[in-house]
Amino acid sequence: MQQYITEMGLEYSQKQFDACLTAFVSEMERGLAGGASSLKMIPAYLDAQAPPSDGGPVIAIDMGGTNLRIALIEWKNSRMHFLDRRQYPMPGTQGNLERSEFFEQIAEYLLPIADQSARIGLCFSFPCEILPTLEGKVLNFNKEVSIRNASGALLGQEIDAALQRSGCRVRHRTCVINDTVATLLGARAQAVRDYAGYIGFILGTGTNSCYREKNTRIPKSEFLRKKKGYSLVNLESGGFAGLALNRVDQAFDAHTAAPGTQLFEKMISGAYQGALALAYLQDAARHGLLGQATAGRLPALSVLQPQQVDAFCLDPCGDNVLSQMLPDTQSRESAILLLNGLFDRASMLTVCNWAAVLKKMAADGKSNLPYCISAEGSTFYKCRPLHTRILSCAESQLNQRLGLAVEIIRAEESTLMGSALAALWG
Repeated sequence: MQQYITEMGLEYSQKQFDACLTAFVSEMERGLAGGASSLKMIPAYLDAQAPPSDGGPVIAIDMGGTNLRIALIEWKNSRMHFLDRRQYPMPGTQGNLERSEFFEQIAEYLLPIADQSARIGLCFSFPCEILPTLEGKVLNFNKEVSIRNASGALLGQEIDAALQRSGCRVRHRTCVINDTVATLLGARAQAVRDYAGYIGFILGTGTNSCYREKNTRIPKSEFLRKKKGYSLVNLESGGFAGLALNRVDQAFDAHTAAPGTQLFEKMISGAYQGALALAYLQDAARHGLLGQATAGRLPALSVLQPQQVDAFCLDPCGDNVLSQMLPDTQSRESAILLLNGLFDRASMLTVCNWAAVLKKMAADGKSNLPYCISAEGSTFYKCRPLHTRILSCAESQLNQRLGLAVEIIRAEESTLMGSALAALWG
C-alpha cells in the first residue's frame, strides 16, 4: 500500500509542494494579465479598507444555494449592529421561476425594510461578472436554484425595478460581491487587532479564495491598472488546473458532470470527497491491496459519503459502512493509510493555495504582523482528519519555511457583515 501511495503521488513531499506553489503563482499572474489561465482572477473593484467610524443603516443580502438571508445593519462605534434579520427559502429552490418572478419574490422579501436604506450589499454565491460600477451581471444559476432566462440580468437594476413596481419610493444602489469576498470583508469588519492582510477562503461543497491585490498588478483591467490603490480579487481557485493527475484522478474526473473543469476543487472539496475516496479504495481493492475478502465487496459499493469516510478514519472498527466492507485488521490499516494519503494531498493543496496568495501579498515587503485567513465551509471545519492536517501543514510551510505567520479565524455572520461593509463603501 505504501508503494501504491507513492506511485499515485499521494505521499506528501516538499518537492510536490514547491512544484504546486510555483504553478499556482504562475497561473495567478497569467490570470491577472488576462492570459490563458485556469484561475479567472476576477476583480471585485472594491478594496478592504478601514471601516468607517459610523454608517448606515444598510441592507445586506446573502443569496445562497438554500436560503436567502436579509438584514438591516448599522455600523456604529466600530461594531456592526443588526437592526433586523430575516431568512427565507431561496427563490428557485422550490420550483422553476421565470426571471421576473424571481426578482418579484426578492422585492417582496425586501419590502418590510426597503424604505429604511438606499444602499444594498449583495453577496451573490452564483456565477456572476462584477462590473466596475459594482453591479453584478448574472452568468447563470446553479446549486439546484432554477431561474429561467436569468443570464445577463443586472442584479441591482432588477432588484430596484422590482421594488419600484411593488410601491417602494426609495431608489436603491446595490454593491454586488461574491461569497469569498464577503467572507474576507466579514473578518475585516470584526477585526480586533491589526493584520498584514486578509485572505477569504471557503472549503465546503466547493472551494474558492480571494485576496487584496495592487491595481497596477491587474493589467487585464484597463479600469484598474491606471487607478491607484488596491482591489480585492476573486481567484475562482477551485478551477486551478496546474496539477499532476494520476490514472485514478483522470478516471474519476472523466465520470464527473463537467470533465476537465474544477480539477483543484475535485481533489479537496466536500462535494467530491466521498466519491474520490471510494474511487481510490476500489482501485486499490482491484489491485489486491485490501485483501482477498474485500476484492469483491468494495467494487460493488456505489456511494460513499464524506461523513462515512470521517467515521471510519476516527473509528476503523466502529459501526460504519467501510468497517463492514473491510473485515480484518490488515485491510483496515491499509485503507486508513490510503485515506490518510488523500487527506495529506488535500491539505498540501489547500496550503499551496494560501502560500501562493501570501507570496503575492508579501511582494511589497514582509510585515511583522500576521496575515488573517478568514475561513468558512463545512469541509474545512467538520472534516477532522483534513482540518488537523491543514493546520499542521500551514505551520510547517507558511510559518517555518516562508516566515509568514497566519491566524485562521471564523468570523460570525461573515457574509452578511461583509455585504454590509461593501454597501457602506460602495
